[in-house]
Amino acid sequence: MQQHVWVWGGIVSAACAGLAQGAVLFSTTWDNPSSSSSDGVLVNGTATSIAITGGGGNAPSPAGFWTVDDATKVDLSSLTQFTAPASITGGSAVTYGATSGSDIFRKGAVFTSSLDFASPAQQIRYAITTGSVWRPQFNAAGVNNGQFNVIFDITAAAGSLNGWELSFNYGTAATGGAWDNNTAAENGTASAIIYQVDTGTGELSSALTFGSVNLSGAGPLATISATNPSSSLGAGTYVLAIRLTGKTKNQRYTIDNLTVSAIPEPAIVSLLGLGGLMLRRRR
Repeated sequence: MQQHVWVWGGIVSAACAGLAQGAVLFSTTWDNPSSSSSDGVLVNGTATSIAITGGGGNAPSPAGFWTVDDATKVDLSSLTQFTAPASITGGSAVTYGATSGSDIFRKGAVFTSSLDFASPAQQIRYAITTGSVWRPQFNAAGVNNGQFNVIFDITAAAGSLNGWELSFNYGTAATGGAWDNNTAAENGTASAIIYQVDTGTGELSSALTFGSVNLSGAGPLATISATNPSSSLGAGTYVLAIRLTGKTKNQRYTIDNLTVSAIPEPAIVSLLGLGGLMLRRRR
């Protein structure tokens, strides 16, 4: 009896360990945009921030610019506006985007901001390397802290998702887009936070924080996990903020090759239920 319990328990544990890697929800290389132009975004009613969608001219991201595993469960959001409240900014509330017009967020937009959203960071731009390889970056070299943001949705069909993990290349690069081969100090620290958006008020609230890495090299790959892997995100709209801080290189913060993964909770529950059923039948 004990031998069979160990066998089935080992199978369930091994399978859960495999699931712990998570499934890719969405990803992008930011390559092959249909336009290199940027889109205006209002900040507190003033057109002082810009975003990149790859569509240009206030168009949503083109097909293939983002890869979404299952858009019926998780997709890039069409939300046009949100508000960072005083509890996040440390001062007055700041509203990004608009409800209509040309200065709204477009689906698949990636935009820059300060860490607390109190003001937009330096404008975003594309770094062009060779051929069709593109990378988003802060326009000004002197910005030492800031974040890249993207808005996404989780639908009710996805259930709850935990075990969140992000991977992306980060560091600094010149206008031509070639990575600087930096020390860890020159690259700075990469971390992330996911904010939930109240669909009634548009206000952000902190939903999930991630660990951090401080890596050397030319655009090293940062892989970071949620600091509380068991914390779940359910149906709703969220802002993913990739935070880059403390670089000592006087060059533009740059990111590339973003992948967002998580573990569907129902899959784990079903697997454990199956293991229990097998145990009962064996007995």
